Amino acid sequence: MKKLYIFLAVLLFTTSIFAQAPEKMSYQAVVRDSGDVLVTNQLVGMQISILQGSASGTAVYTETQTPTTNINGLVSLEIGTGTTTDDFTAIDWATGPYFIKTETDPLGGSSYTITGTSQLLSVPYALYAKTAGSVTETQTLEDVVALGNNTNSQIKNVTDPTDAQDAATKSYVDASISALPQTGIIIFKANGTFIVPNGVNYITVRMWSAGGGGARRDIQLPWDGNLSSPKTAGGGGSGSYFEGIIGVTPGESLSINVGTGGTAATVNNGSGGNGGSSSVSFYATAFGGSGSSGANPGGGSGGYLPYFSSDVIMVDSLIEGLRGEDGGFGAVGDGGLLPNGTQLGKGGRGGNMFSSNTFQYPPESGSDGMIIIQY
Repeated sequence: MKKLYIFLAVLLFTTSIFAQAPEKMSYQAVVRDSGDVLVTNQLVGMQISILQGSASGTAVYTETQTPTTNINGLVSLEIGTGTTTDDFTAIDWATGPYFIKTETDPLGGSSYTITGTSQLLSVPYALYAKTAGSVTETQTLEDVVALGNNTNSQIKNVTDPTDAQDAATKSYVDASISALPQTGIIIFKANGTFIVPNGVNYITVRMWSAGGGGARRDIQLPWDGNLSSPKTAGGGGSGSYFEGIIGVTPGESLSINVGTGGTAATVNNGSGGNGGSSSVSFYATAFGGSGSSGANPGGGSGGYLPYFSSDVIMVDSLIEGLRGEDGGFGAVGDGGLLPNGTQLGKGGRGGNMFSSNTFQYPPESGSDGMIIIQY
């Protein structure tokens, strides 16, 4: 089971002053799990959009691709060559700014639940340079030095550039890049630790707790109508859900706990296990659903409404888990679902066995939880 994904993306643009600029952009991403181990040979579904004007602007180009990580955990694709009904060559790079939006389904499908948007700065406009045509450069080094520069040390203000035409040292550029805020998305499917990156003061957390397991109540069939005969089992309750923005400190270590699904009952009249709660340190907790009881046909209760501390800046969603479905005469109860129908944190189905030692419906364990952190 993959525990988390870390996407490190690089956009590469190439052009020539005399050659035609390419009508595509290279995009690469490295995928790792929570143990910092490369995720290899994994299909990843992606939708890429070029937005005009702002991070929420109009999409002038959209395409989908399904790259697969290689043996080194690397996915490589060329924006402009995916599946689309748009024309990449029709983008007018002179009418920016432009932003690139990536939507990802880490399971390789098209249910894009992870989104990131960042501005395309100066590099992409190499594509616009194709309209400039050929340029003949006649300025000599002596001409450059004559414009107030020192031939023995630098080209004007190279160590502290202030004007648009100034050159800059590598150390100045490196320092400027390192000062930029870091962004990323991490998916936790098991316990772990999240270290808040430099420059990050807020994180968005989406958190599901685990569902309770289904009970087991065996039944003699056909039922003879006797109300004292055993009833079949109910389903486990679903876990609760939290979504919100938390204020954090760069370098802070956050303890990540992901709830595991309650186990299914294994014996007659056995109860399902309770689903585990999920939490991000002391900031927020989503409570797991209860397992259904083997002593009666009722479904397990859903996880309580999530808890959050005063450090939570904004709460987008709090959803209480749903109670599992009751069992009945000759029927078993389904596990609870969150109101939005998600399978994460789903309660396990109740089960029963005939007198012939064969299951009509085997009891099921509850589904595990998950935590997504975006910064």
